[in-house]
Amino acid sequence: MRNINEQVGRLLGILHRGWRMHLVRELEPFGLGNGNALFFLAIMHHEGASQEELAAFLSMDKATVTRAMQRLERRKLIVRRRDPRDARRRRVFLSPAGAKLVPRIRALHRSLGNRLLGALSADEKKTFYLLLERLVTALEAQS
Repeated sequence: MRNINEQVGRLLGILHRGWRMHLVRELEPFGLGNGNALFFLAIMHHEGASQEELAAFLSMDKATVTRAMQRLERRKLIVRRRDPRDARRRRVFLSPAGAKLVPRIRALHRSLGNRLLGALSADEKKTFYLLLERLVTALEAQS
């Protein structure tokens, strides 16, 4: 076996890119291509967050997130509202059209997860999740 320290990053990268590729492909019929899908999913899971909070969550710069929000807003999938406590801050919410997509997107997400993790037993899934969580915590502690 190769040195595990040399392979972990590569394997996690392959897994991440593959997951995103499959997810984006399945979201394209909803008009959520590669440039919008990740942002829509972040809003879906963090509705009401500010653009700055979304940028931090996605580990992206504010300008990139702002452009994505503009695209989603033009497509009428989200609405941005001024924060009543801080007029400089904009909070992001799903529009009625965006909210209609959520159940279908959640079903696709579950299906993809089931296909990917279907190769693992229930115990392996739990262990895999706990190990990933531990790795993320260790990485965040490095920051």
